[in-house]
Amino acid sequence: MQGEGGKAGHARHADQEISRQPEIQKLAARTRADYQKVFDWLKAIEDTALERITRGLVAKIRDKAELQHKFRFANYVRTVLSVLFEWGLEYEYVKENLVKNVSLATRPKDMPDANRPWTDAERETVLAALPVPMVLPISLMMFYALDPQDALGLPKTAITDAGIDTRRRKTGQPIYLPIFEPVTAALAASPKHDAITLCANTRGKPWTYNGFSTNWES
Repeated sequence: MQGEGGKAGHARHADQEISRQPEIQKLAARTRADYQKVFDWLKAIEDTALERITRGLVAKIRDKAELQHKFRFANYVRTVLSVLFEWGLEYEYVKENLVKNVSLATRPKDMPDANRPWTDAERETVLAALPVPMVLPISLMMFYALDPQDALGLPKTAITDAGIDTRRRKTGQPIYLPIFEPVTAALAASPKHDAITLCANTRGKPWTYNGFSTNWES
């Protein structure tokens, strides 16, 4: 939704101003990109003054987002709208954050739990089916619950005799992890390369998030 000419107090103006704020600039690139996807999806209201957006309109926007992109995206849209209104409240373009009075889209009751633990059989089946360059990064995600960007960006220097010493990209939180036997095996089987990252693609270069995602989906 970014662009030139956003009128003061309108949704596009709020987006432009929020994007420049230090707390937004400090977010991980992937998080900022996720926010921007929602701003882009909200393009239809970019020239609407925040004070003219009603609670009912927010509810309709949430419902449309759910119909088009499921409940998680709908709730992300609601979150971004709330961010816009919090900005508008602080800078006195609106008198309240009415998004807080709009309920979240609910998770389908029959939807399977995507975050249940892997079974041993599932882990072994997945790792055995992977191309060699993908085994190590998937092992890091699987056994340490690392975010894909944390696993792909892990430098070689993070591996020590004591284990893995690194930080989460999104929070900067330090992580100290022992090296589990399956990860030791993945490290030993990983092809040698000159990349500064622990994991490398088939060309011996650091993985990009998009490149890894494309390979995973294929």
